[in-house]
Amino acid sequence: MNPRPVNFSLRVYQWLLRAYPRSHRDQYGAAMLQLFRDECRDAWREGHAWGLALLWLRIVPDLLKTLALEHLENLKGKKLMPRKLFADVRSSSAAKVAFFIVFPCVFIYVLLTATIVTFILPETYRSTARIRVERHINDVVDGAGHRNMAGAYDPYFIQTEFEVIQSERVLDKVIDTLNLNEAWQKKYNFDRKIKTSDSRAALKRMIELRPSRNTSLMEISVYSEDKLEAAKIANAIAESYQTYCLTRAVTIATKAVHDVEMEMAAQRRKFDAQDDESRIAEIVTQVNKLTGVASLGATQVEIIEHAEPSYAPVRPNKPLNIFLGGVFGVLIGLLAGGVVAFFVSRLQRRNAVAV
Repeated sequence: MNPRPVNFSLRVYQWLLRAYPRSHRDQYGAAMLQLFRDECRDAWREGHAWGLALLWLRIVPDLLKTLALEHLENLKGKKLMPRKLFADVRSSSAAKVAFFIVFPCVFIYVLLTATIVTFILPETYRSTARIRVERHINDVVDGAGHRNMAGAYDPYFIQTEFEVIQSERVLDKVIDTLNLNEAWQKKYNFDRKIKTSDSRAALKRMIELRPSRNTSLMEISVYSEDKLEAAKIANAIAESYQTYCLTRAVTIATKAVHDVEMEMAAQRRKFDAQDDESRIAEIVTQVNKLTGVASLGATQVEIIEHAEPSYAPVRPNKPLNIFLGGVFGVLIGLLAGGVVAFFVSRLQRRNAVAV
């Protein structure tokens, strides 16, 4: 009885033999399997698992080489469909005429269709505003006198700010500033007034946010059929986001000042009641903690580059579409011309036999 690793190797080799052509398997499959079984037993007897591993390292390259050679040899004796088709075309003058009529017609039709569709598609322009976003890193001193860099690293900072830019607080301000509800109602001839929620959903589909490559900057790109509208919206989003961050920082700072004043008043009352120098250190510690917490989450935004109207549309890519139309025209033309020529040659041959 063979060991389990040997039986497993035999099953794998037997499965690999299925990749050979059927004629080769029928003639040599049993002998190849028997030879591999004997080699597996010898390898296991000499080196156990290590011996089997060395055997597979020696057999796999030879197996791949013979597999490729056998398939190539098997293909030499077969006449593939394309060869048959073009052989029939070459042997028939009517088939040649049919091919050279169908091929250019199909090619021109596909190319013209791609060109017309490309020029019918609406043009889309992109405008991009670039901003610099920095977190406020605060240096907090704890009660033991150790310095702690609060908020120094956040792996989700960029993605979080992207979500903030697309939030209701930022986009609704853009919609109000540019009066997009009424502007889009007139532009698209809607009978009813557009809701802010609908404008916000449409605005999200127009926005593309991404970090600028190899920098710490963010790019706010807006796509629109109107180049001026794209630039206005991109700038409005950058300004609205900047205003939101500034307002948030002011709110946090105001609350922090209030908390510091309340804490200092409470500590001052304790200090008046108990004249102890340790109370002074406690007041300083509390103030440092409150000041550090206040600055966490505050984001500084600077608009580095305002969006400008684009001179050329980014979609559709007319040269690329026309080139692909030509490529597909050639392929479809060859296929259609070959099929028509094949049937013409068959019909001509049948008529010749009937006569």
